[in-house]
Amino acid sequence: MKKYLFITLMVILFMTTGCVKNQIVCSGTSEEEGIKLTGTVTADLDSNDRVSDAVIVYEFENEENAKKYCSVFKVFEEEDKEGVVKVSCSGNKITMKGFSKLISEYDDTLIGASKEDFIKAMEENEYTCKKLDN
Repeated sequence: MKKYLFITLMVILFMTTGCVKNQIVCSGTSEEEGIKLTGTVTADLDSNDRVSDAVIVYEFENEENAKKYCSVFKVFEEEDKEGVVKVSCSGNKITMKGFSKLISEYDDTLIGASKEDFIKAMEENEYTCKKLDN
């Protein structure tokens, strides 16, 4: 669970605004405490190749585990006073969007991270990344 929360918090830290030019998609599978999942993080890059937005999708091995984690990730929605963060849970998937309003509550040192720093951080957590040009 710590690893999933780290990835989620890391993406929160990389939020900023800007025009989308291209994307980086990072994915990986992991197992922690007997719970298996596949995570996909799609990060939008601005014209300076800095992360401007992201969507996280976790797909669990079964619905029961997804339900357990859904309540954990719903905390991000509850913390968002602006109502921008959306956590949706459907079947064995959890999708999270709109973290930009929460950045300052966690850490603002990585806002606007370069694509290289984002990829490095994701790869350190055993995610594989590829760049998609629009």
